[in-house]
Amino acid sequence: MAGSATGTGNIFEFNGHYYEFIDSSTLWHDARDYAASQTYNGITGSLIRIDSAAENAFILEYSKNHITNDQWIYLGATDEVTEGEWVWEQGSEHFWTGDYAGSATNNQYTNFQPNHFTNDNHPDVHHYLTMWVDGDRPNDPYPIYDGDWTHSRNTGDGDGFAYVIEYAPPSLPATHVSPVYEFDGHYYQVVRTQTEWVKNSLTAGTQQEALDAAASMTYNGIQGHLVTITSEEENAFLQSILTTVDGYVNSDGFQVVHPDATLTMTVSGFYDGGDSAYYTAGSERESEGTFKWLAGPEEGRHLLI
Repeated sequence: MAGSATGTGNIFEFNGHYYEFIDSSTLWHDARDYAASQTYNGITGSLIRIDSAAENAFILEYSKNHITNDQWIYLGATDEVTEGEWVWEQGSEHFWTGDYAGSATNNQYTNFQPNHFTNDNHPDVHHYLTMWVDGDRPNDPYPIYDGDWTHSRNTGDGDGFAYVIEYAPPSLPATHVSPVYEFDGHYYQVVRTQTEWVKNSLTAGTQQEALDAAASMTYNGIQGHLVTITSEEENAFLQSILTTVDGYVNSDGFQVVHPDATLTMTVSGFYDGGDSAYYTAGSERESEGTFKWLAGPEEGRHLLI
């Protein structure tokens, strides 16, 4: 199986997302609302969205190990607004039109079971996407196989189904996230969130947003945090990956400075990108003039400036 999974209790990581398995029969709307009320590592939950065969296989495997009350689990999709137009709750994205013989939007992944997902199977009340997790049944009157999807009622078999909460980190455009750099056993990525450059304007988000986004990122199973700097050597390393070779990109070709930024040459021969700066986890927001680290192992420690 692609990706990796590490677990604490009923929460497991797969490809940078976290999944919590709720082994309790619940009505679909209640499951959706409860998922949206939960957070993990600062990430708000939602009913699960499945975008690949690998993710589907992961959810099936862990559901079979952690779901004991039901043969089905709810997924986070519905066509209750417009019959036949299936939409993921996460991202509010329309991904399928019709029954099993319908069509995907932009070739998105699906795993519908033709014997169950039909317009003959009460589409007027079956508005909620489910996955079968109770073994292959090829000899049933309506055969079903592990991992297959179909549509079900809000009430499931009467009292609802078990479900999975997904904690999906905010997605960033791939061109705005650098390669991973290693220094002294630690790993670093440069994230440029500035989608628009306006001189003397904060268009890349707040420090708190940077703190939250960094905390939602992982690498090799390690949770990220906004950078802290604890030595002159680390400071020099960070300068090296943020230094540009032409005023815009670093030596690896990552675009450190927004392409619309107006550059000026300083008297010392360096480019000045105007407002091109990067957040660290240091702040004096708790007490004016007293800087502390707000994240990482150094959280709470004073900065010596």
